[in-house]
Amino acid sequence: MRYLLIAFSLVINFNYFCSTTVEQSILGEFNLILNSQKEVLRKLSVKTIKSHTEDLFFKFGSVDALSFSVYITSHDDKFKSLTSKNIPTWAVGVARGNRIVIKAPTKKSVNYNNFKKILQHEISHLYLSQLNSKFPSWFNEGFSMYNAHEFNINRKINISWNLLLKRIVNLNQLKDFLSLSRSQSYLYYSQSAASIEAMIFYYGDDIIRNILFYTKQDNNFNQAFFRATGGDTIDKFSVKYTNYLNNHFRFLFIYRFQKIVFFLISFLLLIIWFYKRKKNKKIMKLWEIEDQLQDFKGTKNENLN
Repeated sequence: MRYLLIAFSLVINFNYFCSTTVEQSILGEFNLILNSQKEVLRKLSVKTIKSHTEDLFFKFGSVDALSFSVYITSHDDKFKSLTSKNIPTWAVGVARGNRIVIKAPTKKSVNYNNFKKILQHEISHLYLSQLNSKFPSWFNEGFSMYNAHEFNINRKINISWNLLLKRIVNLNQLKDFLSLSRSQSYLYYSQSAASIEAMIFYYGDDIIRNILFYTKQDNNFNQAFFRATGGDTIDKFSVKYTNYLNNHFRFLFIYRFQKIVFFLISFLLLIIWFYKRKKNKKIMKLWEIEDQLQDFKGTKNENLN
């Protein structure tokens, strides 16, 4: 019956999807549905799903099996119909229920490496949803970004700039990511990723695994956080988190200035070199003219004698 439903779905969406694969991961069986015949994309997707679910199980423990579907499309209208008509244009991946929808890496902004990270990000959401559907948004997004290795130097510099501009928000304000502007959502995602780093900094490498372990027991994130941290509430951690941002990212924006300064210095030295070269050429030319004048005077004197 399940395979008949898949076939029926493909017939309906024939204009969009032309390839389907049924595979098994440690999280559960999944249907990979693409609108592309690119074998490299199919292989990358299957490999990423299998390897990332194994990695999550190894790091944070097992969860109940889940049958899920992964739709990959290069059509914006199909992406919207599978997610939401109000989905922002900057969104490239969404995980809801047991379905992942991702834009195919056909645009310059979504290359294969970025696509892999987006897929890992959305798989991380599915993994968490099998534990608890009531994780706070900052933890849900932070966990997914951290495990997809998306918290790069550009995001850290973004936090630094917003610290300078006093645009950083508290943990409890990090929500409704898909209703924000591109720049604001970028900051919120970056701050969420930083919250995971802050937890590891204050409570140790096993803190995320411990939080998820206790979440399995009582299905309450706040209580699980309290037990895993040895008595810290979310509010107490929120203060530590703000301190962590200030202590680790406040002056990081200088890193970008260093690149600009290095470029300007190199450019200035090049201008100076050209200037001196041009000046030396003028001096050499004057010397040549003086030598010629001297030779001319000497020849004239000889003729007079």
